[in-house]
Amino acid sequence: MATNRQQIQRHIQDFNFRKLFVNELGWDHLNEPPLTIPCDGQAYVLRPLVEKRGVRVYVCDPDMQGKIPADPILRKIEREVTKYAYEHFIIYVDAAKQRQVWQWVKREQGKPLAPRLNRYYKGQSGELLAQKLEVLTIAIDEEDNDALAWINRKGESVTQSQMAILRAAECNINTSSIARPPEQHDLVRIGVEHIMEEETRNIGGQLGAPSGARRRTYERLKQYVEKTKDTLLPPSPELYSVMEEIYRYPLQVWKEQGN
Repeated sequence: MATNRQQIQRHIQDFNFRKLFVNELGWDHLNEPPLTIPCDGQAYVLRPLVEKRGVRVYVCDPDMQGKIPADPILRKIEREVTKYAYEHFIIYVDAAKQRQVWQWVKREQGKPLAPRLNRYYKGQSGELLAQKLEVLTIAIDEEDNDALAWINRKGESVTQSQMAILRAAECNINTSSIARPPEQHDLVRIGVEHIMEEETRNIGGQLGAPSGARRRTYERLKQYVEKTKDTLLPPSPELYSVMEEIYRYPLQVWKEQGN
């Protein structure tokens, strides 16, 4: 969906996160009970905000002093939230609404975790944060799993950045059309093959349709974890590993030899 950069910045400045995500970025409301995360002698309350294709956003209340917790505590909170929502990011705010800290962890198959912290202070424009949110929303790619490829006349990929491709293709109503090159069909074929190769390589993190076996399996395990995590028989570390594998990799049909 098209975004309005100025509106995004205004909602960041106003600490109006729900309008930011729902009205400007096209995310869905997340109607779940708050999470309570105990850490270093204090319970931190994280309020579910929105969701998009399995990625959840939480807003964390200030600590008892009305401040945003220190970075080491933020990292501990993030690790605990992973037990409830594997893909997520957290917005921390202070009571005076002067500061924000946006926290997420980039997870890529075969690569170490890459924590990200982005800070906003009252009075800043919020432009850099707005740019990152636009790119993140395109990457999550909710609407019909669209993907773009930029292929040059030699059949080479120019960039994988969806935002860069959209900006390069931007034009106004008075822009003249360009004649199709003779190799147009070959370039389209190469572009489609490139997209399919990238999607196969980065297939983790997409649970599929709500009615699909993969998502239903993941959601049932998650419900079990939430019901039993505070009991005498909490979920085992192996179960968390299984959930992570389901999230990162597609289900496959297994067939015994000889059958």
